[in-house]
Amino acid sequence: MKRPVIDLSACNGCGACIEVSPSVFSMNDLGFIQVADLESYPEAEVDEAIALCPQDCISWEE
Repeated sequence: MKRPVIDLSACNGCGACIEVSPSVFSMNDLGFIQVADLESYPEAEVDEAIALCPQDCISWEE
């Protein structure tokens, strides 16, 4: 299964991914973006988050 991953060393926490796909991405208590643990991910939403990410730090992992 494909799963979105975030390179936290490159992420600036802008929240664009959360705006596009709040069911997948959220901000944790430490202020870092995290990926929800889902059985499947809405591919179109995640692809849009990848396209909009200003730091280019979101990708798919098999």
